[in-house]
Amino acid sequence: MGSNIKERVYKFDNIKFLTIMLVVVGHIIESFIGDSDMFKSLFIFIYTFHMPLFIFISGLFQKRFSDTNKLQINKVAYYLTLGFVLKFVMACAKAIYKGEFKFNFFSGYSVDWFLFALVLFMLTAYYTRKLHPALVLGASLVLGCVAGYFDFIADTLTLSRFIVYLPFYFAGYYLTPDTVLKISKNLAVRIVSGLSMLVYFAMCFRNLDFVYQLRRLFTGKNPFSTLPFENCGAQHRLLCYIIAALMCMAVVCFIPNIKIPLISHMGANTLGVYFW
Repeated sequence: MGSNIKERVYKFDNIKFLTIMLVVVGHIIESFIGDSDMFKSLFIFIYTFHMPLFIFISGLFQKRFSDTNKLQINKVAYYLTLGFVLKFVMACAKAIYKGEFKFNFFSGYSVDWFLFALVLFMLTAYYTRKLHPALVLGASLVLGCVAGYFDFIADTLTLSRFIVYLPFYFAGYYLTPDTVLKISKNLAVRIVSGLSMLVYFAMCFRNLDFVYQLRRLFTGKNPFSTLPFENCGAQHRLLCYIIAALMCMAVVCFIPNIKIPLISHMGANTLGVYFW
């Protein structure tokens, strides 16, 4: 008797585990970047792609919205509630550590920003569901490139990071896991993305002064006026998009599609890992 149950693709669980661990590692390394160029190099390398890839995977597994697949208000409420709970927990932890309780209702100043951005991603995908994917993806890319010119688009309501990371969400949203798997098996894609990662990794160590200037661009929350070099603009954001896309593709290509004890399980439950 045939079975209609589709076999689970462990590659994506493993990728989600890797990205969520890099979020943790990145925050730990950040405490030491002032003392070591090695930590600074690892930090900028990780920040190049860990959130873009995490957001890409989030979009990839968001079922396409349609007139039959409506936006679930309870899901939106869940993410919002979880975000505010995490914001409160982080404020309490910092109060214990620094002796000052600071709770900003509108700012995504800590790791809680992703949960609020995820709500904005879903709302945008739902309300643009009748538009052509090329139009939506193109518009999101243009918005991401020009958002840095406006200083008022800051971290209030995580607006800046929402706009900057939106192309990665839509890239995943309009693809399918099967398509991504097929692309990742293409030899030319594997060679180009793999060599690109090796070259960029080497640059993070050998050309650290140049690459590290892009840090504020990779975080997605800073306007161009805050960047430490002249004439920063859309061309620099586009450069960061290209670098991040190549790094993301390399990770997708080379992460194994096998069940890894504990890792694959935790990767399937990344929201809980992210919270804690």
